[in-house]
Amino acid sequence: MPFCKQCGNKLEENSKFCTECGTITESNTIVQSAQPINQELVAPPIQEVAVTPIQEQVVIPIQEPVASPVYAPVGQEYARPALAKPKKSASTKVLISVLAAIVTVIALAGVIMFTPIALGLKNKINATVQSPAKYYKSIEKQNKEVTIKQLGNAYDKYLAATKSDKTSAMELDIKLNASEEFLESIYLPTSLTSIELQTYSAYSMKDGFMGEYSLHFNDEKFVDVSAYFDIANKTLIASIPQLTDKYMYADMTDIFEEMMTDVDFSSFDKIKELDITSEELEKLLTRYTDILVESASDVKREKNVELEVGESTGKFTKITSILTEKDALKLLKSVLKEAKTDKTLMKFASLADVSEDDYKDAIDEALDSLEQTDTDLSSDEMLKIEVYVDSKGTIVGRNISFDDEYDAFNLGYYVLKSDKKLDVSLFGDFAGNGAEVTTSAVIKNEKYTGDLDVKVYDDYGFEETLTINYKDFQTIIKNDTKFVNGIFEIDLEDFDIEDSSIKLECSENDNKQNAKFIYVYEDEDALSLEISYGVVEGKKIEIPDFDKEDAYDLMDEDDMYDLGYELDIDAFLEPLEDIIYDYEDYFGFNLEEGFGQDEYTGVDTTIPVEDSYLYEYTKEDLIGEWYLPDTGEYFVFNSDGTAYLYADQSKDPLNCYIGTFEAYAPAYDAEYNMIPGLDIFLYFYETYDAGVDGGYKSMNFELLPNETGFEFMNFETYETFKIEKIY
Repeated sequence: MPFCKQCGNKLEENSKFCTECGTITESNTIVQSAQPINQELVAPPIQEVAVTPIQEQVVIPIQEPVASPVYAPVGQEYARPALAKPKKSASTKVLISVLAAIVTVIALAGVIMFTPIALGLKNKINATVQSPAKYYKSIEKQNKEVTIKQLGNAYDKYLAATKSDKTSAMELDIKLNASEEFLESIYLPTSLTSIELQTYSAYSMKDGFMGEYSLHFNDEKFVDVSAYFDIANKTLIASIPQLTDKYMYADMTDIFEEMMTDVDFSSFDKIKELDITSEELEKLLTRYTDILVESASDVKREKNVELEVGESTGKFTKITSILTEKDALKLLKSVLKEAKTDKTLMKFASLADVSEDDYKDAIDEALDSLEQTDTDLSSDEMLKIEVYVDSKGTIVGRNISFDDEYDAFNLGYYVLKSDKKLDVSLFGDFAGNGAEVTTSAVIKNEKYTGDLDVKVYDDYGFEETLTINYKDFQTIIKNDTKFVNGIFEIDLEDFDIEDSSIKLECSENDNKQNAKFIYVYEDEDALSLEISYGVVEGKKIEIPDFDKEDAYDLMDEDDMYDLGYELDIDAFLEPLEDIIYDYEDYFGFNLEEGFGQDEYTGVDTTIPVEDSYLYEYTKEDLIGEWYLPDTGEYFVFNSDGTAYLYADQSKDPLNCYIGTFEAYAPAYDAEYNMIPGLDIFLYFYETYDAGVDGGYKSMNFELLPNETGFEFMNFETYETFKIEKIY
């Protein structure tokens, strides 16, 4: 049997092409004696596939016909005529040398400039001469190489980070801004328009952790906090200079021992000692993806299949592969057999303290179990995989589906891209419940502008779509870090919120990612949240050296009492005096005196601290009958926990609510001036009034005593009502 001189593949008798690499065989160049001696051989035309607008047409020039070599009839000897050999002149030699140089340069330029054409030609030849199964396998292998290489590079970065003694550090800033107009529109004071938190955190496997934090109000610093964690001594240390000049600390040893009892920290050391290179990892992934691809058996190929995604259409080669239960069993056996001798997997198994012998025994046991699997496995379709391939052999879409009488799912993606247009569709459906993400963008200067639609639905008919408009979106890489630029916006009118939208502005600045979320109302920035973060050069972590006798132990009750005695809260809050005053006035609350004048009802509910008798109310004090003069309603609270709400003092049993109640005295501490009185929770489960809407009603009130009597305050509306106790 003949063999291909290019790749060594076995050839069928009289085959014209090698089915593995596409090389033309010698048997195809032999001319039978009956053929005319000077018959011309013309290269067969290569079919072109037009893709609009995703793929541009690639036209491959066909060389002029070349005269075939002349062979003598079989069994005869061809007499070659004697020809005179002309002499070459010096000028001829120079001309030949120049022409050879020109041809060489053109050939090299062609290889560099027309590599995509070469890829397209190779793919077309493979699609023509290879069987559907072999073509599918070659396509999968070609496309996986890039992904596996990217994973290998990421793994290299991970290894470098874990083995480095350098300090890793990051800066994170968060700032909330509100315009005065927006604050006024929601009836809030305008004295506080911005709050900002600035942070720096650093970590070292050797030294520990440190964090520096500062809180700002209206762009003025309010407080600084420094925190450290000493790994060697398992101690948390903190410093707040605006409160005290002494350190605060907590010994975390007992807490760590309690939380980490079941954690084997030796595993982390084993990971560092695995000594698996990125090359080994890439070979590992290649081996098992090859096994997966080689398992494809029932493969079909369709040419010039039209695919429409968003605003783009194109014609592609569609490959369909069917996986049966028998195929799945065969695939699993192949994976286990390969894994049994896989040294890289054995290294990973060592993380779980599995010896090489135990590892192999476990695989042998699994293989024995598979051998005993029912041999009557179905050959019906279990899983269908559809792959769409462009003219260069690049996979532009996949669709994986499973469907039987009990369940079904469908997962996939399509990506159609040209120099000026991008259309993408991602979808997933599980028994009628799913989601779909689609985008259509115009590309200009490597930036994308378009719409992103996110649709969710279920099998009950629910469907909702969120549309995100984006402009000048792009990703850039600086110092091995990926950043995002662009503007994204959601119009809230789709959710019945008029004149409003949410905008996200992303940008890179000084190796930091900036993201600004903006609530836009009537074309003005009403509210914004700015976030900036980035990896920075880490400062050396220096754990403070302090005398514990001159510091506060956060785990010691006496030390906490001493700290509270030392603190000067008035001096600490002085920078926020104006803000606190405005919010006290707005909510009718005083930090020193409790609730005061209510802005909306005009009712004075101030309770002097010295009148301690007012704070001794219990549930028993509520038992009895109460009258609300403003509404005419009449409450009755009984000792058995039942309650009645009558429409008036007539206490008509056919015009009332019946239910239960609970009452609690709020916790009161003279230092914090909590509200005195009773919290009352009522739940009426029945009504005898046909004119009252609904038979269920819940009410939550605060019973407030004052100098003139009592009042009810509704928890939800903060409305107050005068109430009188009848008995």
